[in-house]
Amino acid sequence: MQTLAFEPGEYAAVAYIRTPAAVADGATATLSVTPLDEKGNNLPGLSTIVPLAEGDWTPLAVAGPIPKEINGRSVAKVRLIVVLDGLAADDVVHLDDVKMVRIGDLAK
Repeated sequence: MQTLAFEPGEYAAVAYIRTPAAVADGATATLSVTPLDEKGNNLPGLSTIVPLAEGDWTPLAVAGPIPKEINGRSVAKVRLIVVLDGLAADDVVHLDDVKMVRIGDLAK
């Protein structure tokens, strides 16, 4: 998880994930760009969820607009989050090249 300064615009996030062996049934990976208000409360953002399965490196990606206000609340920061869920204690998952970038201004 990483929290970053915010400027309204189009954002994209990517992470690469690999599971070298089979993992628990129903295990998932979620990549989220979560806007935060001035008090650090989560606002609706961008996310993608994928099932985990044995295999080579797989990209997770999400992109979209983050405006200066959401539901009448000002966006102060954005948080990049990767969540791995449903894994057994001995499951192995590799993450690499996790990043988020502002890719442009919002359409007028």
